[in-house]
Amino acid sequence: MFIVFPIIIAITGLLLGSVLNRFALHWTDRPVLASPLMGLATALLFGLAAFQLGMQKELAAALFFISILIIVVQTDLSELIIPNKVVLIGVAGAILLRLWSHPLPLWNYGIAAIAGSGFLLLIGIAGGKLLKKEAMGGGDIKLYVFIGLVLGIKLTLLSIFLASAAALAIGILQLMLRVYQNGRTIPFGPYIAVGAITAYFWGDRFIEAYLSLLSQGVGNG
Repeated sequence: MFIVFPIIIAITGLLLGSVLNRFALHWTDRPVLASPLMGLATALLFGLAAFQLGMQKELAAALFFISILIIVVQTDLSELIIPNKVVLIGVAGAILLRLWSHPLPLWNYGIAAIAGSGFLLLIGIAGGKLLKKEAMGGGDIKLYVFIGLVLGIKLTLLSIFLASAAALAIGILQLMLRVYQNGRTIPFGPYIAVGAITAYFWGDRFIEAYLSLLSQGVGNG
């Protein structure tokens, strides 16, 4: 049953991937990810969630979290938009799920929603003044209300760091390969999704490892 359950959930994700793709098509006429690829990504993430969480209430939150982010990646890559309706559905669903399953105190998720979106807003304002153009889309900022409600304060802030690091790494790679186009708007939604999902599954271990290394460094010093 330990292996069978994740496989069943992964198959469910494979089938649901096509549904999520169709849902994303409401906001874009040019899907950048083929339906089979969407299904495969959803299946892998669903299977991972089931493998890590098992038959816990938190699994419902994880699967909903993945589903919303899969849609966001699709729409942002294709049309540079994160639809308000998708974010609203995500926020409403996250609130209901967190009332049902909340490993952290409820106030933690509420503060995370405000802090995450607020921090991204500050980055957008600072970046806009520095670059003399919009540096952070409103959809990205609103999306972090949803992400905060799912992750809590600690993992939300970590996800912002991971998303920024991923965007920076890809940007440097594009410059090295000379494929970067000056003035082209780069969607941040996919990086947010990568950072948020990574933080959800492995964030606590990442933070523990970092604090352990930091304490060893202080001890040796």
